[in-house]
Amino acid sequence: MRDSEILVTHHKELMELSHNISFIEMPRPRKLAALMELCTRLLGIKRGSVWLFPPERDRISCEWLHDTEQPGRNSCVSPNGAEFNLFRSDHPEYFQAITEERVIAVEDARNDIRTRSFDRDYLSVQNIHSMLDAPIFDGEQLSGVVCLESDVRRDWSVPDISLAVAIADTISLMNTHEAWLRSKRALEYVSRYDSLTGLANIDSLRDRLGHLVRKIKQRGTGSLALLWIDVDRLKTINDGLGPQAGDQVIADIGQRLKEIQLAGKDFLARIGGDEFALVIRNYTLPGFLDEVTRELVPELPKLVKEICNNQDMPVSALQFEVTEDSIQGDFSVIGRVLEQLVEAGAELAIDDFGTGYSSLSRLKSLPFSRIKIDRSFINNLPDDENDCAITLSIIGLARGLGLSVVAEGVESEAHEAWLFEKGCDYLQGYRYSKPLPYSEFISRYFSG
Repeated sequence: MRDSEILVTHHKELMELSHNISFIEMPRPRKLAALMELCTRLLGIKRGSVWLFPPERDRISCEWLHDTEQPGRNSCVSPNGAEFNLFRSDHPEYFQAITEERVIAVEDARNDIRTRSFDRDYLSVQNIHSMLDAPIFDGEQLSGVVCLESDVRRDWSVPDISLAVAIADTISLMNTHEAWLRSKRALEYVSRYDSLTGLANIDSLRDRLGHLVRKIKQRGTGSLALLWIDVDRLKTINDGLGPQAGDQVIADIGQRLKEIQLAGKDFLARIGGDEFALVIRNYTLPGFLDEVTRELVPELPKLVKEICNNQDMPVSALQFEVTEDSIQGDFSVIGRVLEQLVEAGAELAIDDFGTGYSSLSRLKSLPFSRIKIDRSFINNLPDDENDCAITLSIIGLARGLGLSVVAEGVESEAHEAWLFEKGCDYLQGYRYSKPLPYSEFISRYFSG
């Protein structure tokens, strides 16, 4: 058969393979296996392999090796699982040739200056006499090599070289397509997901809700619930500890919400800022609320215990402050959370007392150990009679319930003297110190 006929035959088979829909849908390793099997079969050679340059470009690493004596497996991987690497420092002439000449067609591989460095450890061991290598590209950059090896001495023909280059170009096109897919996925991630938490964003949520609503309408049955979750007082964390601390809180909350197991849980998204949304499918309202309550109740105490354990700190070293407004209304969930925190060893204080609308029975039934009088009642002491009366009433109430008392917003000597005289247990305010960064706090109060 003439060279032109051989060339046409080779390229016809390659085109039939590369344009076959089953080949197109194959994962990359199976594509490489199919290409190397085709090449070794058409050329009647022993081995065909694909090698890649890593980012360091100091070597080439074997990605796939088809050996006719071991068909159907990737012979790149040794029995002990080690990778095959060829280093530039061991084979400088070869690396220079593949970079400059692009195609290396060697009849006597054991003696050719470009390939003889492979002889002792490889060519003689595998009984390889001739090599035909063609470059693989990723865009404009040389990214790998197709290496074809014959166990008989061979003067490579034009059809042989043409097929090797065509195989390498096919892999180069695969690289280009895969890079496009990666870019597409990266762009989709940026536009559809939140970079801080990795959760879906509001656009993804809209699409998901639209899809679920259409399904419910088509089927005439089904239900869904949308939980909108807002994180309170995030600004306080950002102002006090910095935006990085706030970001970490949001990331942790996102992870915790992701880990919560709920029947019908379908989709979780971060809406932006301090808000999340959770989609529940096929829910029944009473049972659903009970389940959400059961999941949320142990979450905070569990997290507190984990953090304390990781820091070798007893839970009893912690005191949690709860605002008065947060315990009004239906407080069954927060009540159970607070009880579990106290059972773990923490103390609870009710903050900004006197400014909210909680009932005394609510105060009595929760495990508080301390009341903090809001600064609005301290500012005008001891001159304002109403503030004096309210503060004395709160101190008396605390005494009756066996709770200690903290006065917030103490700024003057007059505040201090009056509160000490009336039996207030603790004083807090600018008279003693403004809020300090952690490092300055340690330096001022704990350094020798």
